[in-house]
Amino acid sequence: MLRLAAAAMSENQPNAEGERGVIINTSSIAAFNGQIGQADYAASKGGIVSMTLAVARDLAKLDIRCMTIAPGIFATPMMLSLPQEVQDSLAQWGHLVEWFHRLTSHFAR
Repeated sequence: MLRLAAAAMSENQPNAEGERGVIINTSSIAAFNGQIGQADYAASKGGIVSMTLAVARDLAKLDIRCMTIAPGIFATPMMLSLPQEVQDSLAQWGHLVEWFHRLTSHFAR
């Protein structure tokens, strides 16, 4: 997906700041604070973080920026279905942020 987005953005006319676009990857707080039993998840999110700098350097010559956001823990229906002790252990990294049904469409803007 990143490759296809970058190819499309490279055809854009630069804006007033000279940029053709920006790619925003989504990682997770788990990239920095992986928990017990989350080795595979933390590694995959850490991979996104690590990839970002290399991709940003590759795309800089095309005037395309690349960045990654790493949100914390959301109180989604799935998260709230976990045993309370699991929720409490995850919440030590910050309070659970209320999840909104419209979050996905709002986040994608």
